[in-house]
Amino acid sequence: MKKCIFYSLLAMAMLFCSCQNGNNENNSNQILATIEAFGSEEEGPIVWAPQSQLMSWDDSLTSQEVTVALVSDDTLSCRLQLADNSAHIGVCHLVYPASAYVGQGLVNIPALQNGNANLADLVYYAELQDGKAYFKPLGGLVQLHLTTQERLASVMFITSDTNLYLAGNFQVSNYPAPVLNFTDKSEKQITVQGIEEYDFNEGYYLYIQVAPGCFNTFQVVLQNTDGKKCTKTLKDDKYFQVWRNQPSLISLGDSSNVLIFE
Repeated sequence: MKKCIFYSLLAMAMLFCSCQNGNNENNSNQILATIEAFGSEEEGPIVWAPQSQLMSWDDSLTSQEVTVALVSDDTLSCRLQLADNSAHIGVCHLVYPASAYVGQGLVNIPALQNGNANLADLVYYAELQDGKAYFKPLGGLVQLHLTTQERLASVMFITSDTNLYLAGNFQVSNYPAPVLNFTDKSEKQITVQGIEEYDFNEGYYLYIQVAPGCFNTFQVVLQNTDGKKCTKTLKDDKYFQVWRNQPSLISLGDSSNVLIFE
């Protein structure tokens, strides 16, 4: 009798463990996520901290918060926790960070940026496929190398190109090679603030997140802490290319080309 009881309890325990494992593997509230490394088409390390917030929405525009629940030991993937497991209507879209989602299926690349952008600041987008999400950076990074004795308060990028925009609200299409389509809330100017303490005397890189595009008109406006400005304008026979998921270099100022503020 004791053996029968023991075997029964053992079978129940094994069944319980099996159910628990199955629930963990098929938890419909969780998504396995990887990201495309910036500057590469290959998978890269997760750059988001646990408990970071994303947003998801479906074709009905019903949205919900998503949390980074767990980053793998090798940091090459993470588990995202959905707020609920309601069935999605059509495509499930996801964007990081949560603040990049502005509703109505639109994402935002900020027109006002503070200091240097880093990889964790970039806007990433994915569409859920078979319970997995492969996130892609939506913008490019401008590497602005500045050399000046001035103490800078802000940097502005400006374009007047028709149907080309630097920031603001966009509709995403063509995943997994995402394209940003402009809206009436897209912006032709980016302003970078919070750079007063940066030392540009020996040359310094600013990193700015910018929507992709091939710009035929492009201005960089530097303003120092005294309110004086230095404006550099793209020549008529030139263009400036910003690629998605790629850095683009602009270099201004050196010993033979001093930046003049007026």
